[in-house]
Amino acid sequence: MKSLFLLLFLFLSFSNVFSLTPEEYDCLVKLTTKLEVLSQFPTINGNTEIDFCSPNSYLTCGSEKGIIWMNLYQNESSTNIMNYSDISCVEIGTSVFNRWNVAPNFFNFSNRIYSVSCFNCNITEINSKVNADYLFINLNKPIYEKILLSNIINCQGVEIQSSNGDPYNSVEFENDLPKSTLQIYNQFNLGAVVRKIPDLTNVLFSIAQYYIGDPFDLNSLKNLSTHTFINQVKMSPTNPSFGPFPFPIDIERLNPTNNTKVLPHTYFSSDLVFQKPDDYLDLNSSKFGSEQIYLNKIGPDFNIDGNLPFKSFNPNLRVLYFLNGYLSKVPNFDNSNELLVLVSLTNNSIGGNLKKPWVNKHLRNLDLSNNKITGTIDNSYCSTLIRVTNNSMSGNIPNCYACNLKINEFRELFIGNNFSNIDYLNETCKIIPNMKTTEIKLEVLGDIVNITKFLIFGQNIGYNVRDYSYLETFELEPALPLITEIQNSLIVSYFYSKTRTIYKMTYHSNGEIFYLTPDPYPPTPINVTSNNGLITIQGIYFSYNISVISITMNNGKQICNVIGDPTFYTIQCQLSELPIPSKNVSTLLKVDELQTLFYIDLDGTIVNYYNKCLDYCNVDNGICDYSTGICNCNYGWIGDSCSIPFFECLNNCSNVGICNTTIGECTCNSGRVLNDCSGYECLDPTCGGGGSKINKHGECNYLKGICNCYLNWFGENCTIPNHYVSSVEPSTTLGGLVKLFGWFGDLHDGLSIKIGKLDCDLILPIYNDTINCEIGSGNGIQNITITQNGITWIGINKYLYINNDIKPNCLNNCTNQGICSSNGQCQCYSDWTGFDCSSPNPNNGGGDLPSTNSTINNNGSTSFENQKTSYQVLVTNLMEIDFNGNIISQYPLLNNWIVNNTEIKNGISQFTQLINETNCRVNMTIEELSKPKDINFAGIDLKLDKGSIKVSISIENYNYKNILNTLQLRMKSEVTTLNKDEDDCNYQSTEINSNLENTNLLNYISISKDNKVLTGRFLNRVVSDSRSTIITTSLISNDNSSIEIGLNLPHCSNQCLIDPDFSVLLSSQFKSCGKNNKLKSYIIPVSVICGFIGISLILGGSYLIYRKKFIEKTFKKKLKNIEMQKNK
Repeated sequence: MKSLFLLLFLFLSFSNVFSLTPEEYDCLVKLTTKLEVLSQFPTINGNTEIDFCSPNSYLTCGSEKGIIWMNLYQNESSTNIMNYSDISCVEIGTSVFNRWNVAPNFFNFSNRIYSVSCFNCNITEINSKVNADYLFINLNKPIYEKILLSNIINCQGVEIQSSNGDPYNSVEFENDLPKSTLQIYNQFNLGAVVRKIPDLTNVLFSIAQYYIGDPFDLNSLKNLSTHTFINQVKMSPTNPSFGPFPFPIDIERLNPTNNTKVLPHTYFSSDLVFQKPDDYLDLNSSKFGSEQIYLNKIGPDFNIDGNLPFKSFNPNLRVLYFLNGYLSKVPNFDNSNELLVLVSLTNNSIGGNLKKPWVNKHLRNLDLSNNKITGTIDNSYCSTLIRVTNNSMSGNIPNCYACNLKINEFRELFIGNNFSNIDYLNETCKIIPNMKTTEIKLEVLGDIVNITKFLIFGQNIGYNVRDYSYLETFELEPALPLITEIQNSLIVSYFYSKTRTIYKMTYHSNGEIFYLTPDPYPPTPINVTSNNGLITIQGIYFSYNISVISITMNNGKQICNVIGDPTFYTIQCQLSELPIPSKNVSTLLKVDELQTLFYIDLDGTIVNYYNKCLDYCNVDNGICDYSTGICNCNYGWIGDSCSIPFFECLNNCSNVGICNTTIGECTCNSGRVLNDCSGYECLDPTCGGGGSKINKHGECNYLKGICNCYLNWFGENCTIPNHYVSSVEPSTTLGGLVKLFGWFGDLHDGLSIKIGKLDCDLILPIYNDTINCEIGSGNGIQNITITQNGITWIGINKYLYINNDIKPNCLNNCTNQGICSSNGQCQCYSDWTGFDCSSPNPNNGGGDLPSTNSTINNNGSTSFENQKTSYQVLVTNLMEIDFNGNIISQYPLLNNWIVNNTEIKNGISQFTQLINETNCRVNMTIEELSKPKDINFAGIDLKLDKGSIKVSISIENYNYKNILNTLQLRMKSEVTTLNKDEDDCNYQSTEINSNLENTNLLNYISISKDNKVLTGRFLNRVVSDSRSTIITTSLISNDNSSIEIGLNLPHCSNQCLIDPDFSVLLSSQFKSCGKNNKLKSYIIPVSVICGFIGISLILGGSYLIYRKKFIEKTFKKKLKNIEMQKNK
């Protein structure tokens, strides 16, 4: 029992420690030690274990693993530089870093962090991608290095502020994204203290908030014209004393676009004080600008002689705020467009009387509060909701406004003046509403559609005090989304469905209730009373608007004049004399465009009753005979009220189903499908989906009643999985654990695995994407054979044992001018460079350099010309290869590229193409490197020299025709002589050599011509569906001027990544002709480096200078061996 209590005590004592994994615990120890704050954390019961997860700790630990929240300070005396690797060993949700000294790549976290805040951090540069959703930085000094947009754009929000509002702590952004195509980042928001406005050409994101720093480049305001796709742009001074500034007119000079499916710029807001302009400003110079402009702190100088300083507005402008400035009078906005619906001119010292008449009916809201306006409000303003709070106005408020003064929100629009009737509520206000619908064409997402538009119109129908709400003036039951088109006169709703609804409108100003319908029902009499020429008609679907009602009798010979106030249910009219005869008098009642003919008796006082038809024959579906109350239905309708449609079914349901004539649809017999019952249902309608069409494994072929299975499945009902391997983690030559990744499904009947001729013993459990097994000792490259469910899959040369006893060979043993590293790359001595260290280092001289011109062609090729020699590197074809090596499909890549970026900036050009008949997309980016670059691919470090050209190719989502098929990417290198001159001292015939041993980590090919050498280096690794595995390389063809190779890729279902590279250098035999033919070593600093994202091709390096005699023998011997193997 004592032992039990002791164990319980220890468990409770160490529970917080054990909520971290050992790796996370060690990581936090190292992190807090480097921050020099480890001593701030408590230990447990005097134990040496640190309690990082204490309730009072700076950390909040997760229930299973990781850190939910982190708030750590760096010791003020610490000078340690913090790297992203310092926190990469622990998962973190939200982090707060205080006073940290961070490295330039610090924010490139290994694990994506939700939110990162860095307060008073010492940051000199951000030179890598930020791997966080939200980043907040509080600077204590400026960041002088430009922040590349590509490093932050994948966040959802980035905010960079200054400590204590110091304007000197600012940043500068550079747009390094491709500008030829629109770069869309809908969720991204950017806010920062800036020294200049960045160029955002062809970048789309949500919000750009600029806090103007000190110093600030005023010339950069012109970059606002590139903010075409920034939805909201906001500008504020870091210090309120900054200014005045020139008005940023370029935000209204945006580049127009025809792309209607993206969110363009709509909103501009400024808290800046502006300078006095030299002349009136044209906000319509580009016909494309902000829909909403908020100028919140104009200042006293931004006007032209007290007038609004704008001579025109862009046609998209809807809202204009011009606040806290100086204007002598109210602008008339005669030069505005009909979309301008709201203007606020608050706090502008406006004086004098309001203009008469006011004709801008489209301007729905005009805010003139807190000014010095005098005089009265003219009735012409009734179409605009005007706010004149706190002015010096007098006289009567017009009746259109006075109707609503009982509503507090409405009354507040007029207080602070001397109006004589503001406290005398209008009891005689007359409201006359009408309803109807109309059919219109409307553009929706680029398409023209026909819709029904709902309208409320009439006299004093109400104001929209707050956007999209009429609850202040009336309530509509049932409710509809209403939009003002003309205040107090026209209210609309779009996409209305005719529902035969009678709406109830209740006005809050006087409690009056109206009943109306927009649906086109003819006026329907129920009874008519005649009393000596006074006719009272009771019924439904009448109108409150006397001007749209007419009543004629005796075949139009006499008019009954409508009197009083008609309603939805009652109309009265007066005859000047009774018709003779006065019995069975024809009467035509017309309301708007609809009419009804009926007959009445007019002798003395008499009541005429009428037989109402059921549901009024559904209006358009039939005609009511009021004498009998029976509907005469139109063609296509049946039933007592003409409400039942009659439709024939297609092909009479093929005689194997029952037709529902009310909807014209078949109910098919069991086992039959399609709209005419002509199809046959599959045995499993979901084809392996377990009853769910979302999870189905194939499509039912209704013509035959069998399932056509997707690629990963087979069987009658598509329930048996196919299988394939996309990548491998092999064992060493001693044997051991093997990990196979790919697709294996959930059914593993008779599963067996062979590596070469050896069985690989299974290790349970088996997953649908991973199989682990254990293999015996072996060596070399082998086939993989997997059998299950009666299907055998073979991967040719897909397994390579790891031989830790053999060190990779370096090319030409580094020509004894360098050291061979563990990954088979030469580390050259300082005087030498190149793959085999045979070329003199250009930094150590080398005489006059013959110039080399590199050209990136629109067909996706790269050309190099040096003197009379020209090389080309081409990505030629993508092939689908079957199990026997036969070509199933061939897709030419050369000459099929679409150029996305013709303007090369930062050395980057982009190409793309879609593979015909597939969903596969191939993208290629070519980048010219301006400085050396280190890359890591599949765990191998490679160095790329200055002047290299990096070509990145992605191949994604290729649809294979068979589960056993793979892809082969073909590349070709060729050389030509531009002007043959056999007297040239460097004249040399073309020599081609290759060394393609698939067991080698690195393989090489070379083409030599006129003492210039193109060398290609190939890594036998591929990243297949995000995992590293091996590939093989095949020699396709070679002749006296070119060589073509094929990279044999695995069955990548999502993406493949490979990494060869090429370089062009002068041979050590190169001579400087015309200068006594003295032997000199030159290096041309141009290379091609193709890094693959999808399938990454790297053309890299600098001009190799080979010692001809040594290289020729080695390459010729190996080429001969390869060709002999190929011919077997």
